[in-house]
Amino acid sequence: MRTIAILVVSLALAAGVAAQNLIFGSLTGTLTDSAGAVIPGAAVALVNEGTGDRRQVQTDSSGFYQFLTLTPATYRLEAESTGFKRFVRTPIVIEVNRAVAIDIRLEVGSVTESIEVIAAT
Repeated sequence: MRTIAILVVSLALAAGVAAQNLIFGSLTGTLTDSAGAVIPGAAVALVNEGTGDRRQVQTDSSGFYQFLTLTPATYRLEAESTGFKRFVRTPIVIEVNRAVAIDIRLEVGSVTESIEVIAAT
């Protein structure tokens, strides 16, 4: 009987943890240059338009970036790397239990120059 009670409690806790993951969204993508070559070590930032909260990551050796456990909201995506123009895209809408994929293509230029993309996700 005690084993069954422990099993029931464990399953209830596991279900609660799984349900908590369903309230978040995620954003992933790959950074490339205009020739399609990946850009490792680039700075990628995601800014919550409503709160101003800013999260920043760097691309890995494959040019891949990811933002996990994002609160549903509207975000601005920014990317920059030495020798390339700064990239900005807005609005990025993150919804509950949705994974958004946005690949970024950086153009050669100075970081002081920027490309701004305004589009629906």
